[in-house]
Amino acid sequence: MTPRGERIVLGALLLLFVSRAVIAERVVPPWQGPDEPTHFVLSYVLTQPPEVHRRTIETQVLEAMDRHRWWELYGREKKYPVPWFDGVEGLGSGTLEHPLYYGIAAATLTVTRPATLDSAYRHLRGLGIVLSALTLLLGWAGARHLLGAEAALAATALAALNPQFALAAITVNADALLNVLGALLWWQTARILSADRRAFPLILLLLTGIAAALTKRLGAVLLIVAAVVVVQSFFTTQRWRLSRRSVLLTLSAAALAVVTLLAAWILFESQFEQFIITWRDAVTVRRPLQETTAADAFATAGWMIDYWWLVAGWLRFPAPEAWMWIARAITVVGVAGAAAALLDTSGRAQRLWVPWLFLLSHVAAVLAVTLWTVQSAPQGRYLFPVIVPTCVLIYAGTARLVPAKVQQYWPVCLIALVAAMDVSGLALVLVPVYAP
Repeated sequence: MTPRGERIVLGALLLLFVSRAVIAERVVPPWQGPDEPTHFVLSYVLTQPPEVHRRTIETQVLEAMDRHRWWELYGREKKYPVPWFDGVEGLGSGTLEHPLYYGIAAATLTVTRPATLDSAYRHLRGLGIVLSALTLLLGWAGARHLLGAEAALAATALAALNPQFALAAITVNADALLNVLGALLWWQTARILSADRRAFPLILLLLTGIAAALTKRLGAVLLIVAAVVVVQSFFTTQRWRLSRRSVLLTLSAAALAVVTLLAAWILFESQFEQFIITWRDAVTVRRPLQETTAADAFATAGWMIDYWWLVAGWLRFPAPEAWMWIARAITVVGVAGAAAALLDTSGRAQRLWVPWLFLLSHVAAVLAVTLWTVQSAPQGRYLFPVIVPTCVLIYAGTARLVPAKVQQYWPVCLIALVAAMDVSGLALVLVPVYAP
């Protein structure tokens, strides 16, 4: 494929994704994404005058939730009166201990100047769509550096057609920002492994990991991955040389990190105690490790696969079982084939260790959270910071295991199958549930 043709296909995929997300935004009522009310209030209150109390915004949000059938769709009977979030099980006021998303969301609303609360919610949905499209673009760039144009476009297409990722794009929470940071880290990792000039990508890698940790607790996984890649790059190459330029870039990055932390301290000083409490809770084991069985781990992995493909409405509305079995088959075959590909001696196949590093680190984190610490549902959205690396493995793995006579046509067949699943997911799940 020529470079011009590649750009056309990539542009078409991004346009397709944005179109799908816009359709989903029109079909799915507000407040149907995980934890949206709390995340919205934390962002919106930063744009209000100091005299406007957060609970005033919470009351307005609860009224909006009532208008958009949240109680009915969430399967609950509304208890009157409900003045603010403390009166609703499953909601909480939240804190600003992870301030990066809330600052960006508030800055967006300051620029777009929504006239009403409902408009502000729609604007933040738009921000999520933009960030998700950028996630796909950066994911493609990383995959192209590592594995070439065909694998990059195929993986990007699979990600763009993932129905759960479209739902994540229109969800008002910090996930979209963490996803784009994961894609940026993936791209910089690919640059480090495929180019001689490494100083700036290494610095950007570490800054991205820090930003991810300031976005969500799960972002700490990206910081760990960044550290692993940095160490690996020092031990596996002889091309690294410490130069004056590298020293200046490193010092500049360190200064930027210090300034960022000082600004966060000044703006969110009252939240740092909560920040420490939140991280302490994240690593507190609430279930003895010896009580965990292999059956528990496999069951959690199975739920993770389902939630990665399509379970809408705060995990209330899954796709039909037959639909899910197709998704499971694609995932299991792809992962198995990608694991077998690591045995190849070719340089291209050996580079699959990079997407494996990204995926396994997140799977391990989700299993730890699900089984031992927070003990929540293993939501598939937790893997979206590594959605393109995961799709790279699915594509490469399925291509390896299909018969040789159909390998030439396999990319088109696989993408067509996922596209059919996407359309049927909209028709079988979202429209019946949410159509008035």
